[in-house]
Amino acid sequence: MPEFTQASKILVLGLDGMDPDLLLKWCDSGDLPVLAKLREEGTWGRLQTPQGLADDAVWASFATGTQPGVHGKYSDFQFDPNAYTETYTGARPLLVDPFWVDLSQAGNRVAIIDVPKCPLTPGLNGIQLVDWRVHGRTGRTRSHPEELAAEVIKTYGDDQNDIVGAEDYLCGYARLSEQGRDELHDRLLHSIDRKGRVLQAFLKSESWNLFVAVFKESHCAGHHFWEPRASDGSSAGEGAERPRPVSRLKSVYKALDKAIGDVLAETDKQTPVLIFSDLGMSDNVTGNDFLESVLLRLEPNPLFPLWEKVYSQPRIRGRLRRYLNGINRRLRTRRSAFQVHHNEISGAIRMNVEGRERRGRLLSGPALSCRLDELEHDLRDLRDPVSGEPIVAKAIRTENLFPGTGAAQLPDLLVVWRRDLPISGAQSEKIGTIVNPSLGRRPGNHVAGGIFFARGLLHGLGEVKTTGAITDLAPTISAALGVKLPHAQGELIPGLVDQVGP
Repeated sequence: MPEFTQASKILVLGLDGMDPDLLLKWCDSGDLPVLAKLREEGTWGRLQTPQGLADDAVWASFATGTQPGVHGKYSDFQFDPNAYTETYTGARPLLVDPFWVDLSQAGNRVAIIDVPKCPLTPGLNGIQLVDWRVHGRTGRTRSHPEELAAEVIKTYGDDQNDIVGAEDYLCGYARLSEQGRDELHDRLLHSIDRKGRVLQAFLKSESWNLFVAVFKESHCAGHHFWEPRASDGSSAGEGAERPRPVSRLKSVYKALDKAIGDVLAETDKQTPVLIFSDLGMSDNVTGNDFLESVLLRLEPNPLFPLWEKVYSQPRIRGRLRRYLNGINRRLRTRRSAFQVHHNEISGAIRMNVEGRERRGRLLSGPALSCRLDELEHDLRDLRDPVSGEPIVAKAIRTENLFPGTGAAQLPDLLVVWRRDLPISGAQSEKIGTIVNPSLGRRPGNHVAGGIFFARGLLHGLGEVKTTGAITDLAPTISAALGVKLPHAQGELIPGLVDQVGP
């Protein structure tokens, strides 16, 4: 393999939620000339991401180079086994330090700008800006040094469309009107311009060994500008063409491509560049809205299926939703399994385990394994009431994929929904029929897998396709600067970095 020469600096840019298939398609069509040139000049490849998990877990895996069972994060709301409720933990420190901490301690000058879901790390040898323009902000904009956040907001303005609780929270969960989409589109283009200007200013200000920044706009655009398949599923199936996005999504991707070009213009051609997307996008097809009803009907205690008949009545839920949800949370202490908060990419199930949950009902070991086996079988039996097709693509036991000291913080089972057909509800011999409530969800949502383009880490190779995982980026970036991460579970991406520097 070609010899790897240790770099003195590296530029890393993230494109949050930019779909890999669309990115490649529009590179080929000439709509993304900057990214197309990077692909032609360097190395590129697909990135595997933790199965069944979405952006919270994936960004933490990028930052730490570890799997969720080690860093302990799967969602911004995580289950509290003492209170049996979901607690907001968005700004909580990860169980493993981000890789830029190791690089900073090794003497590298670092700039970390808007990496999503990652808390502020005081004392870095450099600067960090947190929660300025990111999807899924965990709080107010913060920085190191402290005064930097106020300076950035004063000069470049605050985010306009991703502030939870704000009246105009346009990048939310509900489907937008056409007017709302137009307004979101304009705000995203403005946000790209502001982020690009900030990055250019920071790059001009001094020479950084590590410069990491993330653009969030492709994430919001994918959620709200995605065009789903036909409602009858006519375009679905093995080998079917991906849904055709509307022009707003391409417009955002093209603006991001231009912004990347402007940022690259502030670096010399010898600076290694790594650009990546963390996840893809597809139709927002999910069974999360009725998974709790399924689990109630599958409980061995006959009282819970009776409770579900009350809990699931649309008229009652509409008027007494908060009250009924409160009762349902309190009843978790008497159940064997229940749904916990998660992105629509999969349903998350927590088992009520003795010694782990405060009022656990299941003994760990054979009893727990037997109940999980039964639950998996019942979930795989679920069919759509209209098409008769299975609605569960796979069930994932997190203990098998994500072992580690943080594994107890994860759900026990992830139910990955099929995305190639509409889900009108669930039906099986055990549960009868459940109708999927129509909640007006945004049209696009995440699918697993990202992509990366790299230039300058190996010279003279031309276009090289390889593969890696999101956990490989941290050790690969660190190796490029001559630092080996002691805790990383990821490996060096083949053909990108051959060895850690001396």
